[in-house]
Amino acid sequence: MGETGVRNGRSVPVTGWSALGIVSAYVAAIVAFAYAAMSLYWAVGGRALVGTVGGYVEQFASRGGALPVLAALAVTAAKVAGGLLALALVRPWGRVVSGGWLLLGSESNRSSAVTWQLARLARGCICDDEHRDGEEEG
Repeated sequence: MGETGVRNGRSVPVTGWSALGIVSAYVAAIVAFAYAAMSLYWAVGGRALVGTVGGYVEQFASRGGALPVLAALAVTAAKVAGGLLALALVRPWGRVVSGGWLLLGSESNRSSAVTWQLARLARGCICDDEHRDGEEEG
């Protein structure tokens, strides 16, 4: 691998693993920005593909009003932050951001994703239980 990277002002060779990490960071940023664009589209009133997110989110979005717009804008901001975090790991300007801030950003994004998935799981279990309670046995 004839490529070089820069570390502490000096050129260093880029190994296979570090090249894979760089590509992964760029892919993560592209995906985060694409998801942010979709959330922004929904925030400004777009409805295409909102059904792919899930029933509750679709109902929430169809209600209209300020709360769904603010929620979609907050989600957009979090996704943009995730994309910038991924870029900060590989771009030269990312070195001016302290490691503590990078860690805090990654942990907050990870914990919000875990919280969201746990809420979806809990909602699914509750809905399944309600559905089972309404079924007749036999």
